[in-house]
Amino acid sequence: MVEASMLLKVISVFFFFFFFFFIHETFGNQLRINTTSGRFEGKEVIINNVPIQQFFGIPYGEKPARFEMPILRKYNSTIQRATERTSGCLQAPGGLSYGPFELSDMYEEDCLTLNMFIPKTKSSSPKAIMVFCHGGSNQVGSASLFDGSAVAAIGDVIVITINYRLNILGFLTPGPETMSGNYGLHDQILALKWISMNGKGFNGDSKRITYIGHSAGAANAVLLAMSKRSDGLIARVIAQSGCPLNQW
Repeated sequence: MVEASMLLKVISVFFFFFFFFFIHETFGNQLRINTTSGRFEGKEVIINNVPIQQFFGIPYGEKPARFEMPILRKYNSTIQRATERTSGCLQAPGGLSYGPFELSDMYEEDCLTLNMFIPKTKSSSPKAIMVFCHGGSNQVGSASLFDGSAVAAIGDVIVITINYRLNILGFLTPGPETMSGNYGLHDQILALKWISMNGKGFNGDSKRITYIGHSAGAANAVLLAMSKRSDGLIARVIAQSGCPLNQW
């Protein structure tokens, strides 16, 4: 009788852990994406009754060498957690604030990352992609300042915010004969290439990428749309409160 009771307890514990593991793996797989940079596990929030998958700090480029062109991130087969906001690119300290959005000093040079907000709706058709380039005079700013969840839910679009090199590391040049400069713009082109390459993997339509910029980000968006280097990467542009004629 005692042995039967012990056996029943063992079986109960086994089924409990099996059920927990099964549910965890099933739910976890739904919040994972596989990209050219590796596999990432995000989290889910509900906005306006729409489930939004959030992935923070996904690297699209390797840690950039100073005053050198960016290169795509190599594949990492280890599943990486992408559930917390990550650092922006190196810039002057002091914190950042855009109205209701605030971010304490979170900066580093291994910063070529992006955040994704993906709505999970009944439609299986590939969704349009909106890529947001933050402002800040190309001297300060971070992709983590802006949460794209509400726009993703209301517009049924994938929203992606990107980091790019800033200030002297992103835009300093004494002349093209010494170094080309505009590395921050090259970072953005690499981010758009990464998004185009990986769009299908998160149900995005790579032929419907809208590049959105605010302030200096608006100037960047227009400049990239005019460049031959972005051929096939940008379908539309939304420029908010900025253009290439502005001086910063």
